[in-house]
Amino acid sequence: MQNISNYILNLTSKKLATYLIVYPLILTLAHTSLTLVSRLNSFDSEIYNRIVTAIEYGIFILFLFIILFWFLWLRAAAKSVAELKLGLPIKWFHLAFGLFLFYLVFNLSYDFLINFISNINQDYTWIMYAARETINFVGLLVLYPIICHYSARAIYVKKNNAAATFVKSIPFTLLLIFIPISIPFFQNYFSPIKTNQNTLIKIYVLGLGIILLLFMTGLIAAFTGAV
Repeated sequence: MQNISNYILNLTSKKLATYLIVYPLILTLAHTSLTLVSRLNSFDSEIYNRIVTAIEYGIFILFLFIILFWFLWLRAAAKSVAELKLGLPIKWFHLAFGLFLFYLVFNLSYDFLINFISNINQDYTWIMYAARETINFVGLLVLYPIICHYSARAIYVKKNNAAATFVKSIPFTLLLIFIPISIPFFQNYFSPIKTNQNTLIKIYVLGLGIILLLFMTGLIAAFTGAV
């Protein structure tokens, strides 16, 4: 795991922005285009349907890798700073990160679990519904902010070369929680190879262009009645 953390933090901000911003948008565009083509052309072919399903599964798996990469960056950033400068015991970060991974796995396997329980006894499905609400609440509103706050403290330490405090780390915490696409800008504090800010801005402009293309694709789908 340490080798993975070192690899992530040694990436340039340009590469990290490509992984976390450009690639997800390209995958979204590919999935949207595939869905549009499938709905406009109703091929009654088992081979075609299998190919489409395989591509969709492939896109889903790639999305999972990107999401995992995103959270591994948060972990690598938090663990790159000594506990004394971090200002909080690292054990609580490990606990929050482990529980958050459970939250992700639970949601990924939820459909399988609910179907499995339904086949055994329909009366017990309420347990899964209640468990999902509780786990989602804790995962999104408790664990994720804790993870982001630890990483924010590490960003503050790397930027200012000073011990982090709760108040001084709050701006970075809010950025990580609500604007996670800001992560590549923070990478310059960790990576030994610095990236010019103008280069990063160009990548964000490219991402904006892909978003506009997605919007146009959605309009085409609406006008053609594909959605």
